[in-house]
Amino acid sequence: MEPTRGAIGRIYSGNPSRDFNPYLEVRNIRKLDDPQGGTRYAVSVTDGDFVVKALALPGSSLISQIERNEVIVTTLLCLTDYRLEELNGSSFLLINHARVMGTVPEHLRVPSERLQKWVTAGARQQQPVATQPDPSAALFPRPATAAGVGGSVLANGETTPEKRGNFGVA
Repeated sequence: MEPTRGAIGRIYSGNPSRDFNPYLEVRNIRKLDDPQGGTRYAVSVTDGDFVVKALALPGSSLISQIERNEVIVTTLLCLTDYRLEELNGSSFLLINHARVMGTVPEHLRVPSERLQKWVTAGARQQQPVATQPDPSAALFPRPATAAGVGGSVLANGETTPEKRGNFGVA
């Protein structure tokens, strides 16, 4: 089994059907400090295209699954109870309940460098953001731009014809 491709876009579109139970792969789990003394976890999940940070808050069955080591990195989750919530101007995926479907086989895992972060700026303004440099940049290098100048800077820092030694040449 593998993650449901396109699931993150569908979840963040704001109108997934009630019976949409996507499969997402766990990529990272981090325990968060909770000022109120509860236990919270940030869980990075991917649909094979995009990766988002989801939250497991107090009361979520996902917390006990994590603490019993039923949910680890590469676990495939079937989200059965989840919602989006806007906090501090960003939308977060809150996972209340998920079924553990097993582990994503290594040959079906998408390498991290091919995943893109799904960035939210409010509930209605989502956009994917590339997390890796454009692979065509190696084939077609672009010169660096000097800050505030708008011109190109050579790799050795020579920015004027005089410094490059090619002044007076037609």
